[in-house]
Amino acid sequence: MKSTVGKLLLVLGIAALGAWGVTKTITARRVEAERKQAERQKRGQTRQAIAAMVAKHNAASDWKDGLDAGPLGGTVYSVEVERTLLKGGQPVLIFGSVEDISRRGENYTVHMRDMFSPGPDIRFLLESDANHVKTILDQPQESDMRFLRRFAAIAVITSIRRPIFDLRGESEGEEGSRVSLDSSDVFIATGRCLDVLDIGDYELGEESAHRGD
Repeated sequence: MKSTVGKLLLVLGIAALGAWGVTKTITARRVEAERKQAERQKRGQTRQAIAAMVAKHNAASDWKDGLDAGPLGGTVYSVEVERTLLKGGQPVLIFGSVEDISRRGENYTVHMRDMFSPGPDIRFLLESDANHVKTILDQPQESDMRFLRRFAAIAVITSIRRPIFDLRGESEGEEGSRVSLDSSDVFIATGRCLDVLDIGDYELGEESAHRGD
């Protein structure tokens, strides 16, 4: 009798454990599905916000297409960057991180770096107003989060320059380091910011995939 009861309890225990495992698996899958759905909705909302900003300012969003298609691994000349960014005063859509915000009197300059898309390394110096600066500052304060934060901006670019030289530091192990003077491969674009949007961790590949939507 005790043996029968013991076997019955064992079977019931195994069944309960199995039911718990199934329930846990179903719950985990539901939570994961809800997370992915929330991410899709967030990406969709961000994409719509970017599209609305582009439409509002009649901005060019495909200006960087072809700039990295040179036969020598993406060699780009200043005149080519000027041709794509100085579109007769037409605003352009920019993606990047904010490296600094400087102020002189009542005037702000937002320093953006286009580091999330292929092509030449372009640094943007954008004259901005207090509202644009507030949008950028209203984000997590942790320095590492700020570095990873992405922004979309609409700007009118007025000038392009490429520094002739660039200082580079090179480590030499225990002997320390040395500084070398090389030709610069960075373009500096100066202009005026018209609009800015915090896009968080939005994948820029999503924007490319839906550009024609």
